[in-house]
Amino acid sequence: MRNYGSKHHIGAGIAVAVVLLLAILLLSVQIQHVTVTGSDRYSAKQVEELLFTGRWGKNSAHAYFSDKFRPHIQIPFVEDYKVVFHNPLDVEVIIYEKSIVGYVSYMSSFMYFDKDGTVVEASDAKTAGIPQVTGIPFNQVVLYEPLPVDNQEVFKEILYMTQILSKYEISADKIYFDDS
Repeated sequence: MRNYGSKHHIGAGIAVAVVLLLAILLLSVQIQHVTVTGSDRYSAKQVEELLFTGRWGKNSAHAYFSDKFRPHIQIPFVEDYKVVFHNPLDVEVIIYEKSIVGYVSYMSSFMYFDKDGTVVEASDAKTAGIPQVTGIPFNQVVLYEPLPVDNQEVFKEILYMTQILSKYEISADKIYFDDS
């Protein structure tokens, strides 16, 4: 009977040692290479600095569990992103950018909107390559709500114009609308 107890303690000790060794190994593996796809606005370094921050940010286990079990952080002009772990050292971040067609200036901010006229982003800085839309009267602008304009056809026109400009690689700083 005495033999059984000592064998049991040795087995438990080995199990604890293996678990501790695995925990140390998991906590010491750091992400070495981050690849970013789908982003025209952010470089790989910028995305890496936004997503993998803090003392444990580049720890593979922490990054994996944060991605799977915590809400994604909000990145300006990004609808969503997906983090793909190819192995514990190599990670790919796939960016899904918001489709922004223009912006209006409102209360010293730039309110960016999508093809449906919904304000998707507010920023203190202009973003190159997105035209300012002027001549549209509105009283207020609310984030994540459509721009309050009388004629909704104006957004179809803006989308059409921005697509044509993009197709022919013509940049426009401003699109002006009037009453007609």
